[in-house]
Amino acid sequence: MSLPQPELRELLSQHLLTDADRRAFVLDNFPDVARRASATLDAQSLWNLLFELHDTHEVADALHRQIRESMGAAPGVRSVPGFHLPPLDPWFSGRTEALAEVERLLVAQRGLTLRGLGGLGKSSLARRYLHRNRHRFSFVGWLCAADAGSLIGGYVALAGFLSQHGLSRHPAPSPTDPQARLAFVLAELAHLSDWLLVLDNADHPEALELLWPSIEHGFVLVTSRHPEPGRFPVYELPPWNLEEALSFLRRRTGQTLTGSAEAAARAILKEVEALPLAVEQIS
Repeated sequence: MSLPQPELRELLSQHLLTDADRRAFVLDNFPDVARRASATLDAQSLWNLLFELHDTHEVADALHRQIRESMGAAPGVRSVPGFHLPPLDPWFSGRTEALAEVERLLVAQRGLTLRGLGGLGKSSLARRYLHRNRHRFSFVGWLCAADAGSLIGGYVALAGFLSQHGLSRHPAPSPTDPQARLAFVLAELAHLSDWLLVLDNADHPEALELLWPSIEHGFVLVTSRHPEPGRFPVYELPPWNLEEALSFLRRRTGQTLTGSAEAAARAILKEVEALPLAVEQIS
């Protein structure tokens, strides 16, 4: 996506209608701009600062991603079927390095467990990764893996989705036969190519031993608090760094937080160890 700067500015104005939208876009994609932008900066001045620090190709690529995430697909990008996809977290912030690491590990290993304490934002990060990269897969899906029953129920529903979208080799078995549907889905996933499933909240992986899909042709991203190694290699999600936490606090409260207010905020963030859930609660 390459456009002259005036046309790109017009597109930014068309797709980012409110001050909150504009600041979220800048914070998510250009944290260096967010750090320099005051809370009272108008849209024109914000774009001036953005283009002062970044070229049009970078801005266009970021806007392209934003359109895909909000509309499912940008012009010229094929629509990818999505199963039970949760909405994006509107307050998602930072995590640039974590997203890049998840991308690197998942592409290399095809299966990855995103692990960490409760409140770190594992599911939020997985949602962002799924929506941002949806266009690269044949289909994407989100399944609750809190226990075997939940995951089986998700697979049973997924059977109908695969059949309805023409993704499976054969029609799905009857909904009245959940065991047949389960076997059908696991067999189809072993055959289909380039799909992505997120298995969320797999905190008891030992109970899911017979339910893991084959990753020979697809990709699986698991979120879990379980401390022991599971079926897939592990990426330990760290808390926010202090700058990410401070940026979120500014965005959530709408305050500039400079001088003594910033110093006080930093002290509080250190006390809660920049844990995303704790930072959200104090905001």
